[in-house]
Amino acid sequence: MAREVSVNLRVRRALDGANSAGLGSGELDGACRDFSGSWGYGVGRLGQCAGDASGFLHAAVRAFGETDQQLAQGLREGGD
Repeated sequence: MAREVSVNLRVRRALDGANSAGLGSGELDGACRDFSGSWGYGVGRLGQCAGDASGFLHAAVRAFGETDQQLAQGLREGGD
């Protein structure tokens, strides 16, 4: 995953520095700028969603642990 992010960042940086002199036309230059902006936004959103998912997973682990402890306590106390 870290390698993919590194490659994605290199591609984005390369496109950020690209211009019509290097790409061949103003239209292609504009398309690359648009793509670079969209790519950056998409990668940012992915990171945000991954962070959100991580938070939800941590909360689920905590809730499961608490429920498991309550169940174990109930069983130890003979909760019929």
